[in-house]
Amino acid sequence: IFAEHWAYPIIGRALIGMGSSAAILGSFKVIRLTFSENHFTRMLSLTVTIGLIGAIYGGGPVNYMCTVMGYKSVVAVFATSGFILGVITYLIIPDIGTAPKTTIINDIKEVLTTPKVIIICLLAGLMVGPLEGFADVWGTAFLKQSYGFDDNLASTLPSLIYIGMCFGSPLLSFAAEKTNSYFGTIITAAIIMAVSFFALTFGYVTISSMSAMFIAVGVCCAYQILAIYKASTYVKEHVVGLTTAVANMIIMIFGYAFHSAIGGIINVMGGTHSSQAFTSGIAVIPVTLAIGAFGFAAFVVYERSKNSSGLVGA
Repeated sequence: IFAEHWAYPIIGRALIGMGSSAAILGSFKVIRLTFSENHFTRMLSLTVTIGLIGAIYGGGPVNYMCTVMGYKSVVAVFATSGFILGVITYLIIPDIGTAPKTTIINDIKEVLTTPKVIIICLLAGLMVGPLEGFADVWGTAFLKQSYGFDDNLASTLPSLIYIGMCFGSPLLSFAAEKTNSYFGTIITAAIIMAVSFFALTFGYVTISSMSAMFIAVGVCCAYQILAIYKASTYVKEHVVGLTTAVANMIIMIFGYAFHSAIGGIINVMGGTHSSQAFTSGIAVIPVTLAIGAFGFAAFVVYERSKNSSGLVGA
């Protein structure tokens, strides 16, 4: 609010990002401390739902407050409220007890040298395109250029993905728990998203069907919760929190990769004034989704064959 040099807002934005990461990673830890293993994905999905409700429906109240109070006062209120919440959180979070006598370097090595964790994270990263590449950045411009939608409609439709994810987080977690097939649920989500985006890039979608499709894609985007949970099951208990942090980091890195790859392809294919360029750029998303689905399917087959061989050997 009070900065007079551009460097300070940049630092502030970085600190906001770090704080946001701490919030969800802290939730991972608190959920594991206070709930049983079979309730982890359910509670995490509810946490994500509450967070997304704030993001989706908070815009109107914030705009009203900015009009009445001015944006500087609103941001000052948020900063003060955040500080108060931080103090309250410090006071109510349970004591986790004595930490294991290991160094952070050894813990990081243990996570990064667990092949199954890295494979799951990389495959999950390949599937983040609909949320990070499309809804977050390129969706509005694509719909305006390729479908000829006006600004209002083109900006509204991609936001349905966030609404779908908001309510899809508990739905997908419930489906995985009931079927006891976390990887199967992830693969199904990848296939649904891939088919949807192939149809979108080929122009086979109407406005009404596009609305339903984006909500369904949003529901499927909640696969991230299941993937992060499954990655954490392949490590020792004392590095579970670190594993969820690493998984979250790798998936977010893929978000940046999608931003850059789609933008680069659009520039190479003719720029933002070409509908064909946008189609080529967005086509990256269904391709990587298909690779992710195939990769998870291969991982499941490998795990089952390995378990079968172990039983035969025993």
